[in-house]
Amino acid sequence: MLDTNLFLGFLLVVAAGLGWLAGRLIEQRKKIKKSAIPPAEYYRGLNYLLRDESDKALSVLKSMAQADSGVAEVHFALGTLFRRRGETDRAIRIHQNLLAQPGLARRHREHALFSLAEDYYKAGLFDRAEALFVQAKEQGIRQQAALQKLISIYELQCDWRQAIDVRRQLAGQMPGDHDEVIAHYHCELACQARDANDLVKMREQLKKARQSHREIARGSLMRADLAILQDDLPLAVKLYKRILQSNPEMAALILLRLQGCLDPASPEYSRILADALRRQPELSDHLAKAALATRICGNDVLIKSIRSYIANDPALTALSESYEANYSELAAMLHSIGLARLNFRCMDCGYFAEEMFWQCPACQSWSSAQPDIKTTAMSPVR
Repeated sequence: MLDTNLFLGFLLVVAAGLGWLAGRLIEQRKKIKKSAIPPAEYYRGLNYLLRDESDKALSVLKSMAQADSGVAEVHFALGTLFRRRGETDRAIRIHQNLLAQPGLARRHREHALFSLAEDYYKAGLFDRAEALFVQAKEQGIRQQAALQKLISIYELQCDWRQAIDVRRQLAGQMPGDHDEVIAHYHCELACQARDANDLVKMREQLKKARQSHREIARGSLMRADLAILQDDLPLAVKLYKRILQSNPEMAALILLRLQGCLDPASPEYSRILADALRRQPELSDHLAKAALATRICGNDVLIKSIRSYIANDPALTALSESYEANYSELAAMLHSIGLARLNFRCMDCGYFAEEMFWQCPACQSWSSAQPDIKTTAMSPVR
């Protein structure tokens, strides 16, 4: 009898436990089902958005955030949409409203903070964006992305010292051509020193640029410019020859700079070019196109390069016969019809300009510009 009573008691306890568990499962299923159905305000907000009534949509969604933190992801999607449409004021209000919610989950709070920083950046409010990206970096929120955004801000504001510091931090976290870019930053500081007529600081910054990246052509060009400012012509010529050999595509820039300190018809000018050609014969075509583009054609070495270049181009050969090998007039004629002009193209995005640039204004990449000289309508872009 006792064993029977114990067994019945055990069954009652098990039944009670199963009943409680079933009740909890049913309650959880109801909650899940309820949460899976978006509230009516959600559809009303989307309807306003589809009708391009952004203010009404924003008002509805703000009230949803106050009532239910589960719609944060919807807010992030809409905030991104507003930012991409250029409605940064609305994106800012969405993300500010999310950050103001006391019960917001940590991951959502971090997302909202970074999104708000991106809103400020897109709106051109760089001081506010900088403060939030610094906060994100220090808190470990998308640290690499925060560093990249800070670099963009400092580059836009020409704050090269800050850019150097942050670029070094980024170099410790992800691979890239950081040393070369830091060398450009030092060249920018050298430009500022030159403009202030502080040649001592200019030299210091160019030395740091070379320490960061020895092969950067811009640094060598600026060191040659500094040598000319200090009346050290032998050093300038030495540097120009070195650039011709390491960066033959820069031939037009070198011809123009040499013209500033030497007569193109002088024996010394010819000797510099002849020496460069002996070391690197393939430089000849670069010199020919550079001579036609800059119209510096009154030099024996350049005339020889032009003649060789024209001989391999039937269209140019026919044109040159009309000018009886007067290459200065040929260059002027080509220039008048839009050819043989010294232009520059970004090799990363295709941005085109008439002046040399070291950072592409379109895609922001460094060292991507190359001279683009077309000598005939059929010439390929190089």
